[in-house]
Amino acid sequence: MAIANTLAARVATLEKELARLRRLVEPAARSGNRVPRPPRRKKTPSAEEAWLRMGGIFKDDPLFDRWQQAIADYRREVEEDPNRP
Repeated sequence: MAIANTLAARVATLEKELARLRRLVEPAARSGNRVPRPPRRKKTPSAEEAWLRMGGIFKDDPLFDRWQQAIADYRREVEEDPNRP
């Protein structure tokens, strides 16, 4: 019974909202005015699309090249250190 009451409340709320929407739209439609559409929401890119768009952002960045060299130097230092496990 609780489900039926909840469903009835939702239907009543939906009907109220539809009636409110009609009150807002019908006068403009009757007068011949165009009823504006809400703006389209931009599609949220998938994680893969977002990742692919980042490709090449450091292409011409000299700081990035120095950073990569520092990583390689450190890695080489760690691998050659006999005292490191």
